[in-house]
Formats: sequence, structure tokens, C-alpha cells
Amino acid sequence: MPNIYSTEKFEKEFTYSGSDLGATYTPENYNVPEGSYSTDPYNGAVRVAEMKQMVKTLHDNQISVIMDVVYNHVYNASDFCVNQIVPGYFSRVDADGKYSNGSDCGNDTASERSMVRKYIVDSVKYWADEYHIDGFRFDLVGLIDTETINEVVTEVHKTHPDVIFYGEGWTMDTAVTKDGYKMTTQPNSTDVPGFAFFSDTLRDALKGHVFYTTRKGYVSGAADLADTVKGCFLGQADDWCTTPSQSINYASCHDNMTLLDRITKSTPGASKEDHIRMNNLSAAIYMTAQGIPFLQAG
Repeated sequence: MPNIYSTEKFEKEFTYSGSDLGATYTPENYNVPEGSYSTDPYNGAVRVAEMKQMVKTLHDNQISVIMDVVYNHVYNASDFCVNQIVPGYFSRVDADGKYSNGSDCGNDTASERSMVRKYIVDSVKYWADEYHIDGFRFDLVGLIDTETINEVVTEVHKTHPDVIFYGEGWTMDTAVTKDGYKMTTQPNSTDVPGFAFFSDTLRDALKGHVFYTTRKGYVSGAADLADTVKGCFLGQADDWCTTPSQSINYASCHDNMTLLDRITKSTPGASKEDHIRMNNLSAAIYMTAQGIPFLQAG
């Protein structure tokens, strides 16, 4: 587990962000295009046609499409269709009979169960086959077991060898229903060789701890983080990344402060010109480091 600052890092990360995740991600019908962008959301054929037209238009303009998938929890576990058919099967339940809540969204998906795994694999294959999606970004993939992720990658690559897979490999507490399963977390990266992870190691080293917002990062003056940055630059983030192909290098994403906001907060006395230099230095590092560069709103 990355330990730039402390082992409390992941606990804090999801204590703070859970309410936002619960309000934002409300997965219910996994294989249906979102209706709010459709010209006629009450007509399923229109939803499907417009989604396919959108992807084709992007492809025609040499733009690939990566979809954010949220299989780690559902909007309402009790009302979810599979749990209505077989009560409690789709979701993890702890020893007290309560839904496991490692996602901080009210429930965790029991991916280790055979038919739940099949559902996830079939769903990802469907999006790749029917909509020609070029990549999948898994939300809180640390709640999905490694066997499921490996099967997803293997099955999709049989017909779509260039599709990419990556996600949030944070370590979280979840009540797995079967023994012998590992979750798809950064420390287990070698168990999922075809899957990449966001490198919060590099993120926090560059701009400072994501939640201790007055702490400086390497680009804003924390010289003691130079070795961490060097390791990430070589594609060896802490003790979890053994190959550059599994490291998604970034400084900003949709969560928390942007890079410029973060360095401004930690260096209030610096000039605008210096803030720009810090921003440029950060970009130079994560865009040229061994691994996969990721740009916010890129």
C-alpha cells in the first residue's frame, strides 16, 4: 500500500468522499444507455441509436471512447433486480446480516459469486460488442475480485484486443462472501496483469497530500519527495507497481482539488508566474514518466 504520508490515507479518502459518491453514482440498469442525454429518453430505441451515433461520430474524428463503469455497488441493494429474484445474492452481506459498505454507498457487489461475475463479464462484453467502447475505467475496482477482472479482460480481448482497462485500486474493507479471493487493489497489481491503476502515489507526491491541502508537494517545494517522484517516473510507484503499463500517471482528475488550486492553496505567497511553473513542472513529469499519462478534461 502506498505510504507517502500515512496508512490512514485510504480510510480518510473514502470517509471524506463517500457522500459524494453515493449521490453521484446510482447504478441500476447496467446495460441501458443513460437517458438524460437522449432527445427522447422514454424511447429505448432512440437512446440506443443516439449512443451508437455518438460513439461512431467520435471514432470518425479519431477520438476513442472510454466509459466509466460502476459495478462495485448498486443504487438500492434491496430493490435491485437480481436481489429481487434471489434475495441478497448480488450484494455482500456481513456477519450481522447487513449489507457490506466498503463503497460508502450503502452496499458492495458480491463479484466472487459465479452468476454475479458472469453478469459483470457479460455486461462489459456487451458494451464493447454493441457500442464499440474502446476502454473501461472501473470505479472503486478495489471492491471487485481479481478473478472477475481477469475474466473481463480475457473475454473482451478475444474479439477486441485493443480495449484498455484501468481503475481506482484503493484498498477498502468489504465483507467478501467466499474465502480465497483477492480484491483488485494496487498491492495485488501482479494478479491482474492486464489492468492498470491510478497512481495516487505520484499524484500526492507532485502536488501534496490530497486531503491535507496545505502540505506542499514536490513541485511546490517538498524536496523530500524527490525519491518518490523518481520511482514513479521510472514506472515503479512505491511497492505496488512492478510494470509501467499498470500505472496511470496524473496530477488532477474529477476528484478533489485541481492541480492549480492545490498548489495555490499550499503556496499562498507564491506569484502567479511561479504557480504556472509548478503546474508546468508537474505536467512535464507525469506526461513523460514511464506509464500512461492521464490529463484532467484531456
